[in-house]
Amino acid sequence: MDESRARLGYLRENPRVSLTVLAEGDWYRHVTVVGRVGAIVEDEELRDIDRLALRYTGRRYGNRQSRRFSAWLEPERWHSWPLAKQIRAK
Repeated sequence: MDESRARLGYLRENPRVSLTVLAEGDWYRHVTVVGRVGAIVEDEELRDIDRLALRYTGRRYGNRQSRRFSAWLEPERWHSWPLAKQIRAK
């Protein structure tokens, strides 16, 4: 996250988070992870954002001037739909 984002301040005040990943083209298939942010660390060498940028754009992250931070999630529970056992059975 860019240091100017309000999200960074919100996470520092209240570290409870959830993350949902949807299957491409089918929002009925998803997995959700619920937990807390265990650490917020500066991405000093921009390794984390570069890894994402390379994955999705094929290039390193363009803005090399702004400070960026990574939030590390400590999962407490998760759920999926369809249920994981239904996926394995197919």
